[in-house]
Amino acid sequence: MSFGTRLKMLRVKYRLDQDRMSKRLNVSQPVYSRYENDEKHMEDHHPFVQRVAEEFNISMQWLTSTDDDDLPVGDNNTGHHTTFSKIENNFTVPGEFIDIMLKQHELSEQILKLLTKK
Repeated sequence: MSFGTRLKMLRVKYRLDQDRMSKRLNVSQPVYSRYENDEKHMEDHHPFVQRVAEEFNISMQWLTSTDDDDLPVGDNNTGHHTTFSKIENNFTVPGEFIDIMLKQHELSEQILKLLTKK
């Protein structure tokens, strides 16, 4: 499994669109998109990999591993880990559809806030 696939798994897990994910990781959306689309080979010592690992409290080894096996991710200090299963087996809808649904959900939340504002 590629770095980009694992990055997208995190983004989907936290219900973020690419714009919000890029802001959270302090990169522009086009740069983030290139990472997610595997347009750049990532090593575990790369500063962006370190930033993602720290931001989401996951191991750099999991992010850069090319194994297709499920790998534990979580807090290495406490020993508490969870497992992400393969995104290819869990999602049968195109990534663009997931992005649209996330944006739609975000817009719904904004409309609800405006309607309930006094």
